[in-house]
Amino acid sequence: LLIIALVGLQGRALLVSQTIRDQRLVVYREVGEWLRAQTPTTATVGALEVGIIGYYSERPMIDFAGLIQPDVARQFSPTTSFADGARYAIERYLPSYVALPEGLLAVEETARTLGGRCTRAADFGAGRLAVVTVIYSCEW
Repeated sequence: LLIIALVGLQGRALLVSQTIRDQRLVVYREVGEWLRAQTPTTATVGALEVGIIGYYSERPMIDFAGLIQPDVARQFSPTTSFADGARYAIERYLPSYVALPEGLLAVEETARTLGGRCTRAADFGAGRLAVVTVIYSCEW
């Protein structure tokens, strides 16, 4: 009886999870589609969430979490953050575009890394999400 109850609870949880749609997925798709339509095919894109953005943009991605570039992952320690990884990746790889969740990656700190060489090109998710994704166009 315990196994039947557990299977029933898990089945219900699965049905509920299928009806909940994470709005970030919609925004990341919009970001990727904008990048595909508005940027050269050789443009590189730096981001923390590279999967959906990279898939829809069809652009080479620079991953601030270090999943694609292992040297970025080596920047993390108990005293560092994703902002540190982003700063390192931006300085090392000089992406043509950067997609940042506003306020999530210590944008003020990362903006100093951008050094005035990147300008805000587009915003996504305003009015739909608590966190807006901002695309910066960078000239190095």
